Amino acid sequence: MDELHYFCHSCINRLVRVSTVDGRVHEGVLLHFDGDNIYLDGSAAFISNKVSIKGFRSRNFITTLVLFDILAIALLV
Repeated sequence: MDELHYFCHSCINRLVRVSTVDGRVHEGVLLHFDGDNIYLDGSAAFISNKVSIKGFRSRNFITTLVLFDILAIALLV
């Protein structure tokens, strides 16, 4: 679990894709994490040099994900 906390700390304010153990995928900016949860802001549009990535399609949408349900976290930009 310490490795996940270290990785989350290095991803604060960066665009990530999170896969959960039940197969759901979430994209957004990692805003914060605590002992049990991570908080993603998926409301904004993000543009990389290759592709335009749109997060969740509603405004001010913060997703809370439980760390124990996370299978993988990947940086997108």
